[in-house]
Amino acid sequence: MSGYADTKKCREVYLRTYFGESSAKPCGHCDNCISVSETGSDKPVTDSDIELVEMLLKEAPRSPQQVRKETRWKAEKVKKVIHFMEREQIISRSKENGTEYKLGG
Repeated sequence: MSGYADTKKCREVYLRTYFGESSAKPCGHCDNCISVSETGSDKPVTDSDIELVEMLLKEAPRSPQQVRKETRWKAEKVKKVIHFMEREQIISRSKENGTEYKLGG
């Protein structure tokens, strides 16, 4: 139980993984997904947000500024989505250029 309480990842993913499900995706609704204290926003990261950034990063690594330009999101939303995806190990910083992100943890 302490693992669930202490996790910084999506609580739903934690529970599903604990019970053997390997394809669980972040819910976007738990306290860790929302991360109100980090972003000041109460809107959760949605599956469609994640899918859009994944689609962009499949083409090539991109900086947050490039993601913002291509999605037309506000800087705060880009920061929140990228932070969430990095924390969930969906994306990582490019080793070639530390300011860009790529798919994979």
